[in-house]
Amino acid sequence: MLSTFSKHTSKSDALADLEATARVRFEDRVLESTALNLTSPELARKELAQLGRSYDIPLEVMEQVAEVLMKDRLGVDLEEREFTRMVESIRDIEAIVDAGLREFKLAKLAKRLKIPQSSMMNAYHKALINQAPFVAYDMDQLDDLCVQVKEWIVNGWIPKGIVLLLHALGGTGKSLLIYELIECIVKGQPWNGYPVAQGRVLILQSDEPVIVTRERLKIRDLEKSHPVQLVPGWQVENMPRLEAYLKQYQDAGDPVRFCMIDSVTAINRNTLISENDTEYARFMLQLNDLGDRYGCTFAVVHHSNSEGQSRGTKALYNSASEVWGMGVTDEQSGERVIRVQKTRMGRPPGRYKFQFDEETFTFAYVGQEGEETEETAHTEKRIELWLNEDANLGVGFEAEEIAHHLQLNRNTVRKVLKEMWAKGLALRYPKGHNRTMLYHCGTRLIEGEGRSTRDQPAIKGSNGDQMDVSSSIDRLIDQNADFSLLKNANLGDQPINSPIQEATNGIDKRVVAFDRQVDRPVDRGLIDPPAIDNNLTEVNVGDLVIASAKATWFRYKSDKLPYREIKDKSFVEINALSEPLFFELIEPSKVLEVNGDRVRVRNQRTAKTSVFYLKDVSRLEKAHHD
Repeated sequence: MLSTFSKHTSKSDALADLEATARVRFEDRVLESTALNLTSPELARKELAQLGRSYDIPLEVMEQVAEVLMKDRLGVDLEEREFTRMVESIRDIEAIVDAGLREFKLAKLAKRLKIPQSSMMNAYHKALINQAPFVAYDMDQLDDLCVQVKEWIVNGWIPKGIVLLLHALGGTGKSLLIYELIECIVKGQPWNGYPVAQGRVLILQSDEPVIVTRERLKIRDLEKSHPVQLVPGWQVENMPRLEAYLKQYQDAGDPVRFCMIDSVTAINRNTLISENDTEYARFMLQLNDLGDRYGCTFAVVHHSNSEGQSRGTKALYNSASEVWGMGVTDEQSGERVIRVQKTRMGRPPGRYKFQFDEETFTFAYVGQEGEETEETAHTEKRIELWLNEDANLGVGFEAEEIAHHLQLNRNTVRKVLKEMWAKGLALRYPKGHNRTMLYHCGTRLIEGEGRSTRDQPAIKGSNGDQMDVSSSIDRLIDQNADFSLLKNANLGDQPINSPIQEATNGIDKRVVAFDRQVDRPVDRGLIDPPAIDNNLTEVNVGDLVIASAKATWFRYKSDKLPYREIKDKSFVEINALSEPLFFELIEPSKVLEVNGDRVRVRNQRTAKTSVFYLKDVSRLEKAHHD
């Protein structure tokens, strides 16, 4: 009995070994048929089908076996490879200009893959969204990356090579805003003070008649000589022709900088896809791809819904790099507001006010909602003047340093400096590996080439305390060789007293005051009398002048002064004002405009402008005109 059991066990083991050998041989043949034909899926399917018939196994089962074996033994995901091939095939098909042939090939590919065409295209779109490379940077590489200069179409507002979605209700003026930007780009002129990158512009206009577009371009003084072209009635099916156009001008060395697309609804007029479907935003992903490859910025005009959001699928919002919503806040005054809803490197999210002029179709930037725009403008000018002084030119300063020197609020200075950088009025760079930014004007001084005022030795006062002698007006008087206080001893027949030194808010400031026949308290002997050129007929723009003590100040074209004593007055003799305001108005000022018998000047310390009679000012320094 034991012998019979042993024989039976021996036969079972032999049968198991035979089955194992046959299984290994079968798996090897499946792997061989699949692995040798990875680059040709159709040939692999045929060999698997033939092998399956010899084993009486359906092709579907053979494909499943091949997928498991390839992944377990070789670590190859056949479905992933098939997906990659599908994406490459669709990309090639999308480049076909003929829309009919393109649709035919897409349908054939979906049939060959045995999946619905809509599912195939949805998978393709998601692949485009996730195609950004995964790159890990260490801290040094990240610092180097952050030092690189951002490229802009409109400094601080619209970066280069992105897709901007601008949506608003009908009649708000969204297209007019884009036309204004187009004029600035093709002419190379700043937009609301912000520098722009000059270059070629393309308009894909499908929302309004050509005659209306031409009229609006004429209003912007765009003629044949300007590098702007219009394609009327463009549709999303013509995306391959758009790519060919961009490539043509890039190869010719004249790339398209900016492309307007008006509007989302109009360019999808022929599609059967609902605007609420994800597929509806496919063209936005294609525009992102074109922007990356050709450096073109796309401004896509769209309509808002009743809630003030972009109409249709959320995929439109998600596919854009920047999203702006535009609305009317006051129809009577023409005030508009742009809500920056989404941004990656442009204007921070917020509400920005514009004044729309219906006669000139222009948008004047007023400022961010909630800020004191007039005071901000004065602060900006003061900082600009200070950074451009000889002692500060090219030297990097932190916001806190500038705020300390000019006795301004630190948060306000930070905000204004960012705005100045966006406008191109100041440059900035990081302080070492720190996150702190240093701001400067002019060519940046390398370490050791120049020294900022914070490195200057302090001067001891009579009481042993350190005295701050770095104020802007002191350096203007002491360091500018052309501003010699002794260059002309002929001061006219009227007595001129020496300047006073006045303490305001605890800060010493030296103001040059010239008291003609006026009894004002002065501390004589501080500095020598300045030279005054009384040849008034030669006062020109750029000259440095000073107002007499009996000058008349005019409100028209002057900046608002925060003193009740001049409230509701169109003009006033400055001698009748209180001392703080009197001494402010007679400080050295630069001539901005000469108009008939009046002159408009800008105070070199406060940056505020004033208008006086031409006869009431005396020239201190003549402008150096090349």
